Amino acid sequence: MEFIGTLIKRISGRSGEGQAGPWVINQYLLETVEKFPRRMAVEVFNNVEPFEALIGKTVKVDFNIDAHEWNGKWFNSLRAYRISEYVPLEEHKRKPHTAKPTGEIVGQEGGQQDDSDAADNTQAATPPPPAASENDDLPF
Repeated sequence: MEFIGTLIKRISGRSGEGQAGPWVINQYLLETVEKFPRRMAVEVFNNVEPFEALIGKTVKVDFNIDAHEWNGKWFNSLRAYRISEYVPLEEHKRKPHTAKPTGEIVGQEGGQQDDSDAADNTQAATPPPPAASENDDLPF
């Protein structure tokens, strides 16, 4: 599952030692970006990279929901496995495009050909469709 919200703060952290070695669980508070915002706490287990740099920014959180029992009562936990900075599609489109142009046709002399020659080269490179035979029983 995923949701988009603002990373408010780091709530707490726990650590310990298990059979597989040391472990760390950090808890972060997030607020959804809606008309009526909701807050939720997500746990991040053994995160290598700290998310303190994303506090105050809009993030996309991928998480799993898990339930566990304690003293006859059930509790839900939200375990985040990925938190990344969210960039809206409109804002992504506004950023300058840095990729190099492709499809540039260059002549043998190393100079660029004009558009009429480029169209001729494209048509010459496209093979003609195969001729239909009388023994072909395909419907298309």
